[in-house]
Amino acid sequence: MFKYYKSISFLVISIFLMPSFCLALEPNDPFVYQWAYKDIGLYEAWDYTVGSDEVIVAIIDNGFDSFHPDLRDNLWINNDEIKNNGLDDDDNGYIDDVYGWNFADDNNDPRPKVDNLDESEISKQIFSHGTMVAGLIGARGDNKKDGVGINWRVKLMNIKVLGNLGSGSLDTMDEAIRYAVDNGADIINISMVGYYTEEMKDAVDYAYEKNVLVVAAAGNNSYSLNGDNSLYPICFDSGSDIQTVFGVSATNEKHHLTSFSNTGSDCIDITAPGANISTTVRFSPTNGLKDRYMGGWNGTSFAAPIISGVAALVKSLQPSWNPIEIMEALISTVHRTPNDDVEGYAQLFGAGFVQANEAVKYAAGFLNGGSKFNHILSFNTDTGSSWDQKIDNRGFSDDKLFLKDIYDVAVYKKSGADLFVVARDSFVEGQIEILTKNKLGDQIGGFRVSAEGGQSIVVGDVYGDSNKEIIIAPKNKSKNLFQVYNLEGKLLKKVDLEKNHKGVSLDLYKRSAGKYDVVVYYKSNSLKLEKYRGNGSLLKSVEIKYFNDRGDITVGDVDNDGDDEFVLTGGEKESAFLLFLESNGKLKRKFSPYNLNYIGALDIDIIDYDGDNKDDVAVYAKKGDQPMRVWTYRAKKIAEWEPFEGLGHVNLELLTY
Repeated sequence: MFKYYKSISFLVISIFLMPSFCLALEPNDPFVYQWAYKDIGLYEAWDYTVGSDEVIVAIIDNGFDSFHPDLRDNLWINNDEIKNNGLDDDDNGYIDDVYGWNFADDNNDPRPKVDNLDESEISKQIFSHGTMVAGLIGARGDNKKDGVGINWRVKLMNIKVLGNLGSGSLDTMDEAIRYAVDNGADIINISMVGYYTEEMKDAVDYAYEKNVLVVAAAGNNSYSLNGDNSLYPICFDSGSDIQTVFGVSATNEKHHLTSFSNTGSDCIDITAPGANISTTVRFSPTNGLKDRYMGGWNGTSFAAPIISGVAALVKSLQPSWNPIEIMEALISTVHRTPNDDVEGYAQLFGAGFVQANEAVKYAAGFLNGGSKFNHILSFNTDTGSSWDQKIDNRGFSDDKLFLKDIYDVAVYKKSGADLFVVARDSFVEGQIEILTKNKLGDQIGGFRVSAEGGQSIVVGDVYGDSNKEIIIAPKNKSKNLFQVYNLEGKLLKKVDLEKNHKGVSLDLYKRSAGKYDVVVYYKSNSLKLEKYRGNGSLLKSVEIKYFNDRGDITVGDVDNDGDDEFVLTGGEKESAFLLFLESNGKLKRKFSPYNLNYIGALDIDIIDYDGDNKDDVAVYAKKGDQPMRVWTYRAKKIAEWEPFEGLGHVNLELLTY
């Protein structure tokens, strides 16, 4: 249950515990090894990724040492702001916030002040709290300095809400969270607990809505957070169907829950090392702070950034993943000690003990038989054959969502959850079924429409009214080009031709954020590529002279110029080529994904395989006699593996979302 407090609440870093001992490391001697890294499988995880400068982790804390020799190269810098000119250059409401923001003192210097410290303050090192958190997430790797963070490469956003003593008002926490989200953070680490405020909850919900993962520590009070003992932000999603916060408890070297960690399955989602941890500390020789890296730290404060760090590794492999997908990667790959008391285990550890190596393998796609595609595999039956096939590549239930007589599947999001729209045979002549299912395979909507034979399906806002529409197009001979329905099944538009075509390939073209146009690729008198508004108005028609018959189409920004390009293939009886066209229809590139003599139809789809923010093209030969490949638009092959066995003659469509 939530606690409501109308008065200003006082926030204390109760999750910071004093070290049992302190170990000063030599500045130029890399201290890579520590038990926490070993036990979560981090060294193996680094074989897959060491992080990315494109991933931003915001650290909302008491500020970290921005100029620490092992942190400064991974510091997030607001490049849209001009340093010290007294202006809000990027119009984000904060003046000269080049290195983050200090909400505790309302200025642009979030670095902890360490002048005039007394011996007691120096010995407790509370002013180093944010620096310790930052070091675990992203102390620069491979630089011959101190230790190394979970991410060798990452961007650390410095946001200060508390002072050196680890205390402060909750008044600015909501502003700090919103600042992180609005300035590009992918993950927010909050290694502190406090009491409920409506403003902070709204800010956490805002982060979730903007696809930013919030990771929060459990606290060190040694009690259960369930019920009236709830603390925040970790318990904001207690009792909710939507998980907006990733809550973390702490274990010791024996993988037992530490004596100080709070518990409670209402709030705890996962557990990580939180005892005898080594990390960076505030460095300022002129103020008597000569150590840069120390060990022996205990607290859930350090378990949380380990989770944030692993989440950042996952994000580096899958930049498009939202909080649900990142949490799923970590939760579905935990180590779980066998225990008959399932509820009791969850009270202490949530899903289990994080495994960085397995989480990044999951993200890299090496689970599920070695496939690197992290997308739904939808098996379509253009040939009229059908069979049962489970979609389980993204954690679907083993006994739900069987695909029988499926024509196509599309994916869209609602309240952060993935929903799947299936077009299938209704067994009623002249009609097909459009079914909406959730990730568990439960049907949550459906209707029948007038249509003949197999249909392609996509979902997107093609009317520009911020509502999703369902678009279907016939794969076989017909005068109908496409139909547009709302999610409830009301026909909004039907576009027909005067003469029959021989089947349509369908996709969406992004015209602005969240808004799309309908793209159809078909042959009537000639082979055409056309773009329409959802209301049926024709925007562009291009005659395709490079192929004789229609093949597949996919649309994406393959050159990262801000505009989508078209990728086309030809029919099954002609040479297999990929044709890249600019948004205006001008030829950009044409090449064969196999050898020049290969004849056969191809299935293609867009995927940013290498995480460079440029869309790549995944290619599958329908005959199944060629390896699956991924190509850049510059005709560079970046991946290859053998096709899935036992699928027969199918149309394999990779639905990216």
